[in-house]
Amino acid sequence: RVNFYTRALIQAKAAITPTSSRVNEEDADIDLHQIQDEFDLLKLQKEVCDALQDEEDLDIRYKIVNCSTLYNDYAYKYGLWEQCLAILQSVAMNDPEELKTLYINIIQDQPMDVLKGRLEKLGKRFLSTGQFPCEFLVKQLEDGSVATETQKWNPWVVETLLSAGVSCMELLDIYWEIFDTCTSDRSKIMVATALLYIVNQAKVGDESRGIQERLERLSVIVSCPHGDGVSQAERESIKNDISTLLSTLDA
Repeated sequence: RVNFYTRALIQAKAAITPTSSRVNEEDADIDLHQIQDEFDLLKLQKEVCDALQDEEDLDIRYKIVNCSTLYNDYAYKYGLWEQCLAILQSVAMNDPEELKTLYINIIQDQPMDVLKGRLEKLGKRFLSTGQFPCEFLVKQLEDGSVATETQKWNPWVVETLLSAGVSCMELLDIYWEIFDTCTSDRSKIMVATALLYIVNQAKVGDESRGIQERLERLSVIVSCPHGDGVSQAERESIKNDISTLLSTLDA
């Protein structure tokens, strides 16, 4: 069926070329859109079938189903979360709560090295169409480390999202929002470390003024001790890093 639709699509496109007089252009254009939509859905169905190749008596091998059936009765039922995202993408559906549910299923109980590769792949596939909720993912993935008072910040979340195609400026906005909601000095120091790491990765350009103002504010905040288990040496280290970045931005 995929081969049949491929040929049909080629024929439909050929029918609306400037040299063709076989089909009315307006009618052909409508046919082309219909064939393209059906073809895209069929490719998704094949993707689901391939993922379920070990399942016996899978009836979608022998019939074409609609998006709703493919999503609810096959992709979601069998835990094919990436295929669920692809189906939502195909119908331009951006349901924040549904996306959160899918990504919670994707990230739970996954080793870090496996999760990094998976998120990079998903970002490259879905970031541009809205099925990759960056802010939600950052907060979910960083939640454990920010909440753990003795653990040092690990850059793996930032590195993964940058590799997935998320911009430094978007990450700065997300992490700054997290910083503003931190309730302990230890958490603030950890998120401040993340912010400095992101600035170091960024090509600042026209955003330099806004980043300078944030860094200056950051320096003031991390300098104020509250007896929360953060040593003066740690504070001085962060302040020195901020000063170095500010000097770079001023240059």
